[in-house]
Amino acid sequence: MSIMSHEKAYNVTMLDSTQLRVVLPKKSNGQDCLEQVCSAIGVLEKEYFGLQYIGKSGEPLWLNARNPIKEQLGKGTHTLYFKVKFFIKPHKIIQPSTRLGTYDVVN
Repeated sequence: MSIMSHEKAYNVTMLDSTQLRVVLPKKSNGQDCLEQVCSAIGVLEKEYFGLQYIGKSGEPLWLNARNPIKEQLGKGTHTLYFKVKFFIKPHKIIQPSTRLGTYDVVN
C-alpha cells in the first residue's frame, strides 16, 4: 500500500503482539486512529481501549483522542500500542468480539 503525501502510516502493536498498519490523513487526531484500529479488529466498545506511545523520557503516554497525532508524537517513526484503558468485568461486556479480543490475550 503506497502512502500519499497527505497521509501518515502508524504501526500499532496489538494486545497479542501482532502488528497492524494504519494509514491516516496527517491532520488526524487520536480518536481517528483508535476508530480505525477498532474497526479493523471488529471492536465496537471502543471506550474500554486506548492507544499509547513511548514519550521522550521513555514513559508510556496515552494518545489524546482530541488532539492531532502529529502534535503528540512529533516527527519520526512511532509505534502505537493498543491497550485496555478501562478494565471491566467480562460479564458486563456486550460484544463478543470485545470479550475475545481482551480476555483471551490478558488471561
